[in-house]
Amino acid sequence: RELKGCSAIMATLPHVRRHDATSEPKERVPLLVSTLGSRSTATSPERSFLAALTMASLAVTILSTTFDLFYVETFLSAYELPLSSYAFGTFVYTIIDSANDFGGAWFVDSYAMRSSRGDIIFRSGCIFALCFLTPFFRGRRIKTSPFLATSHFIVSLSLYDTLFTFSTILFGSLFTDNHTLSERTRINFMASGKVVNLIGSFAVGRIGLALFDTDNLRSFRVHVLALCFISCALFSVAHRLMQRAGKDYDRDERPTKKLRLWSVIKDLSRHRNFRAWISMEALLECQVTFSATFLKTFVDRLIVETGTSEENADWLISSIGPASQIMGIVCFMPIRRTGYRKIYTRLFQVTICLSLCLLMFGSPSSTTFISIFLVANQITTAAVQTSGFYLAMSDLVTELKYEQAKSGRFDEPSYAGLLFGLNALFCKPVGAIMPIVAAWSLARVGFSTGTHTQLFKLHKDTPDDIEVRQVLFRLLVVPPLMFSTVQLWFWRKYSLGAADRAEEVRLELRRLRTAERTSNDKEVDP
Repeated sequence: RELKGCSAIMATLPHVRRHDATSEPKERVPLLVSTLGSRSTATSPERSFLAALTMASLAVTILSTTFDLFYVETFLSAYELPLSSYAFGTFVYTIIDSANDFGGAWFVDSYAMRSSRGDIIFRSGCIFALCFLTPFFRGRRIKTSPFLATSHFIVSLSLYDTLFTFSTILFGSLFTDNHTLSERTRINFMASGKVVNLIGSFAVGRIGLALFDTDNLRSFRVHVLALCFISCALFSVAHRLMQRAGKDYDRDERPTKKLRLWSVIKDLSRHRNFRAWISMEALLECQVTFSATFLKTFVDRLIVETGTSEENADWLISSIGPASQIMGIVCFMPIRRTGYRKIYTRLFQVTICLSLCLLMFGSPSSTTFISIFLVANQITTAAVQTSGFYLAMSDLVTELKYEQAKSGRFDEPSYAGLLFGLNALFCKPVGAIMPIVAAWSLARVGFSTGTHTQLFKLHKDTPDDIEVRQVLFRLLVVPPLMFSTVQLWFWRKYSLGAADRAEEVRLELRRLRTAERTSNDKEVDP
């Protein structure tokens, strides 16, 4: 029994696994094959588990890409929602969804880990696909009532964002809670998943831009209905693949204790890396969300109105998402060598340099400089965020498990879902700041999409196009400069993310768990 325990521990050590031809093949395996599997290994539990997550991720990607690209233009241009209602609605639904985020995360950790996650994926995915439709359909009475128009905005965004966050928490906890996957498998899975999502996001983005017409949404509504049915089918495939994977990959070790709020608060308050991460990620999420939602407004006002054709602008908008995913795949190469911590540091430094250059040498009429900054900032920021997010969350979950194991708390439930929920809980209120600031700044210079201005009293009756472009130019450049400077200061306190540090914690956690199982076997065996 002791020999078996020693061999189980040694099997996790890097120098032993490198000489084991069955565990670490020396040949390079293509990314897609390493995730979805070849013909001979496609039915293995690990590959079915990763393929299920890939299908579910693709379904979420095609829905979120369409929503993020068109919901602002739908409400502001097609529905002519007043900016005051937009700002007020953004503030209200952020408060609602922040509470829902924590509740959904608690549900994932306390119940979903004791039940079949495959069933939850299918059910929550189908509900999410239906909630995705709510912003793009409305009754005739809503158009004539400012109160109903604002209520429709708040309810539809709250429904979509609540289910979107719950789905990402569920999928993310499945991935981050599985500490048995090697670092190579994790990186290959995320890179190959980005290839699949790249194709999906580009296709739905380009088709949506071709069909979207603010004067007639009929064709676009048929398009979003088709996306809803396709997503439900993908969630069904993910459900079947998760069932094929079996219980070993459907949940981690079964906890015997329930979640206790005081224990969660105490553990996270002592977690230095979590505090550093959440401070940096909140500002980064605010920057990414604002840039994505106002992307079309920036392009229309700062690029199209200065002489660029709308067709070229549409190609620019639809290409940013796929280009971000391609850059995200490229980011895994330096991440594999140096870790994601240095990649985030380089991102903040580059953003500061680009923002300073555009402020000093550019202007609202500098179409070329604005286009370069817009594309470079959008692509690099989104790429680094998506590439490092799940790796960082996985490391944070592993470190929390390690701290619990060191104190002998092996029966405690994992905080994988709660980390995602708390991440959203802190990030969403911060993410709502910039849309409100943008709406207030634009209203001051007379830019409005409706006749109701009761929220913003400081505004001009007649908009000045030059002043509007000047405000948009500042909104494009100043926030990234300020956020990146603050993020650099927070990120210095983060100790995980190096090339070897997280793997050391993971190996130590396996050693402690193996020792615990060996000790329990000795107590049971007479």
